[in-house]
Amino acid sequence: MSAKQQKYPAALRKNLTDQLGFLLNRKVDEDELSFDKAFSQIALDILGYEPGSGTWSDGRGDFGVDYWIVEEKTATIFQFKSHDFTAGLNSELLADSSYLTDLPRIRKLLENLNEVPKEANQRVQEFIKEVGVAIHRYSVSPTAKESPFEITIFFCCLTSGLTKQAAEEYGRFSAPLNISWSNQSIQVSTFPIFIDELIAERWRESNTDWRTANGERDDKVELHVSGEMISSAKSAVFFTKAYDLVSAFDRFGYQLFEPNVRCELRRSKVNEKIRESVRHSRGRREFKHLNNGITLICSSFQKVNRQIPVIRIVQPGVINGLQTVKSIHDAFDELSDSEKAHFEKDCEVLVRLHTREAVADYKELVKSTNNQNPMQPRNLRSNEQEQIYFESLFADMNWFYERKEGAWKAFQSDSKLWGSLKGKRVADFKIEGRAGGVRSVDNLELAQAWLSFIGFSNEAIHNKRDIFSDEKFYDLVFKQRVAKHGFDYNFAFSDPSVRSEAEQQAPSPQALLLSELLREIADGLTPTRKQNRDDSVKRLKLDKLKKEEQDAELVRDSLYTRGLVLAGAKYLFVDFCGLVFFRSLGLEVYSAANWLLNSRSMKPFFAGRDLTPMQAVIKTDDFEVDDVISVLWGVYSYCLEMIIEQPSWRQQFEQAAVRSRFNYSDYNRRTLFGQLENLDRVYQKRAIPQPWSEGIEKHRGIFAYVKAMCGGK
Repeated sequence: MSAKQQKYPAALRKNLTDQLGFLLNRKVDEDELSFDKAFSQIALDILGYEPGSGTWSDGRGDFGVDYWIVEEKTATIFQFKSHDFTAGLNSELLADSSYLTDLPRIRKLLENLNEVPKEANQRVQEFIKEVGVAIHRYSVSPTAKESPFEITIFFCCLTSGLTKQAAEEYGRFSAPLNISWSNQSIQVSTFPIFIDELIAERWRESNTDWRTANGERDDKVELHVSGEMISSAKSAVFFTKAYDLVSAFDRFGYQLFEPNVRCELRRSKVNEKIRESVRHSRGRREFKHLNNGITLICSSFQKVNRQIPVIRIVQPGVINGLQTVKSIHDAFDELSDSEKAHFEKDCEVLVRLHTREAVADYKELVKSTNNQNPMQPRNLRSNEQEQIYFESLFADMNWFYERKEGAWKAFQSDSKLWGSLKGKRVADFKIEGRAGGVRSVDNLELAQAWLSFIGFSNEAIHNKRDIFSDEKFYDLVFKQRVAKHGFDYNFAFSDPSVRSEAEQQAPSPQALLLSELLREIADGLTPTRKQNRDDSVKRLKLDKLKKEEQDAELVRDSLYTRGLVLAGAKYLFVDFCGLVFFRSLGLEVYSAANWLLNSRSMKPFFAGRDLTPMQAVIKTDDFEVDDVISVLWGVYSYCLEMIIEQPSWRQQFEQAAVRSRFNYSDYNRRTLFGQLENLDRVYQKRAIPQPWSEGIEKHRGIFAYVKAMCGGK
C-alpha cells in the first residue's frame, strides 16, 4: 500500500494529484457528500476495498473508528482525516497535531475492550463486540498460541505528510502495541497513508506504458532463480524471490498485468489469505509450497549467469496470479523492518514463464485460469465480436473505443501491435492544436450513458456492475435497438416488451457516441456545488450573512436548487434527451444520430471536444433554430425550474435521505418528463417566448421541432 518513497517527476505528480482532486470533487458533486465522506470513500476505493466489505461508524461517539473490517485472524481500522479541497487540492499541505487527536482514542479503546465507553455510539459498540467475538474464536484455534490476533490501524490523511511536531507525536501514537485479552495476545500496528501513497496506487493502476514510476522507459525485469530451473527455448519453470515481484510491481504497476488483459484488483478473501500467510515467518518460508504461483508471458527472456542465476524478462505480463503479486506487495508494506528482511531472504514464489509464441491463445488461458479473483466482466467481454466491431466503427469516426481497461494507453504505446485497428495511428485520434487532447471513449461509461439515453438512468447508476456480467443488461446495450424510451415502459427494465419490441440489431455507433457526449456536455455545462453556491450567494446578495443564514435563504431559491440537481444528476440530461429523440424519431434516432453529432454547436464537441461554442450560446441566449442540442439544454433547464416550483416536488426533494438517488428516482423522472409533455402540448396551442423557442414555436411543439430538424437525416 505504501509508495515506498517513490519520487515521481514533478509533472507526473501534478497530473496524478489533479486526477485525485477531480475524483474527490466529482464525488462531492454527484453524491452530494461532505468533503470528509467523499475522501474516505475515494480513498477506500483506490486502496481496493469494496464499499460493502466493511462497516462505517463515522460521527459523534465513534472514538476515531471511521471504518472497520473484522475477519477470522485480523481486524482493520481506518481513521480518515481530510480538509476542504473543493477550492483545489493542496498537495503540499502538512498535517499538524490536530489531525492526530483520534489515534490515541482508538488505541485506548483497544486496550480496554471489556470497558465499553458510555459515549460510544451504537456502531462502535457493535465493533467492540465483533472484535471480541473474533478474538475469542481465534483464541481456540491451533495457531492462536503461535501467532497473535492482528489489528491494523490505517491513518489515512489527505496531506503530503506531517509537520515536525506532529511527526514526533505520531511516532508515539503509532508505536507497535502488544496487549492481551481473554488470554489471547493481540498485536496492534499503525500505518500512515498520505497523498503520495494514494497517487502511487492510482499510478500503478493506470500505468499501461513501459515506463517506470520515475518516468524512465524500460521494459525489462530481472528475477532471481532459486534452486533448479526447468527450461526450454520458449518456456521456463522456477522459484524466484517474492521480493523481486514486489519490486517489479513498484516499478511498473499494473503494466505488469498485460495492457491487453486489464483487470481491477479488489480486496477479497483470497487476497487476505495470501496477505495473512506473508505476515508470519512460517507462512513466508512455506509460501512457495502453499501458493499456486504465477504465470508470465513475455516477448523474450534470457538467463544471465551471475553468482546467483537471474532471468532477464522483456515485456513481462502476469496472466495468472495477479492477486498473488498485488497481495504480497501490500503485505510487504505492512511488515516491520526485521520481517521485511526475512521476507527478502526466505519468501519465494513459483513462476511459469512462456514467450508469447509458446502459447496458442493466452486470452483463453486468462479466462480459464483466473478463477480465484475473477477478472472484471468488462475485460472478459473485450474480445467479443460486438466489442471489436464497435472498436472498428468508432475508429471510422476517428474516435478510439476503449473496449478494455487501459486500452488507449496500450494503443498509444505501440499501435502496430493493436491487430484489430490495423492502419490506424495514434495521430488519428489526437485533437489537433490541443495538448493531450484525445477522442476516446470508455465502453463502460458509454454503456451507462446509453442505458440512460434509452430511459434506464436509475439502472445505469445503481446497476453499473451488472452491465457486462448480466445478459439482460449487456444485450440491451450492445446487441439490440430498443423501439421506445423507458418512460413509455413505465421505467420497468424487466418488462418483456422492452426486449420483444426491440430490433435484434446493435445500436449505431453514432447513437452510442451521442449518448456519451450528451453526458459530457451536461458535465461541462454544470457548475460544481461550490460554484453553484458561490454564484447564488453573490446573485442573491447574501455575502454579509452567516453561513446558516445563507443556507436558510438558498433553500428557498429555485435556481440554487436547480444547480444542486444538475450537479448531482449528469445522466438525467441524457435520459431527458433520449425521451425527446425517441418520441420525435422512433427508430430513426439511430440514423439521425450522425446528423446530430454534426449539428451546429455539437460539431465542435464531436470533432475536438470543444464545448466553448455551446457554452457561449447558452451564456448569451443566442440560440439558432438548427442548434438542437443547445435548444434541448434550454428546454431541460426550463422544465427543471418548473418542477422545482412545485411544493410537492420540493417537499420530496428536501426529505430525500440521499438526493442523488432521488434525482434518478421514478418519481423525479416522471415529474420532469411529465413537465416536458405538458410543455409540448402548450407549444402545440400557443407560444411561450423563450430565447431557445423559435424553432419550437414555428413547428408547434418540441417533438415536432426535433423531427423537422433531424427527421430523415
